[in-house]
Amino acid sequence: MKYENIGENNRNTTITIGTTATKICERLPLGIRKVLVIGNQSLAGQIATLGIGGAVAANNGINVLVGGKWIESIDSRFEPTNEEIWAIGTAAGTILTIYERLAVV
Repeated sequence: MKYENIGENNRNTTITIGTTATKICERLPLGIRKVLVIGNQSLAGQIATLGIGGAVAANNGINVLVGGKWIESIDSRFEPTNEEIWAIGTAAGTILTIYERLAVV
């Protein structure tokens, strides 16, 4: 998960996490995250917890319920974080969809 291309980049992926904190988005020291959408598509009711800037513990951060999304966008007059983003599930098989629009310099 490296952002090496100069200019505008899009990242659209699905990952499966469990009960161990996992880094799902890299820090952008030389760029701007314009849009970030993280959705919880889990099939068995797992809750995903997000942490910005460091590791996270279950239910101790930004909770995203099944079918829910966490959205940060400059279109909403909000500056999305450039920090790394971590996630953890309440059980194995937590499915996350991730979309990022980045400007890398």
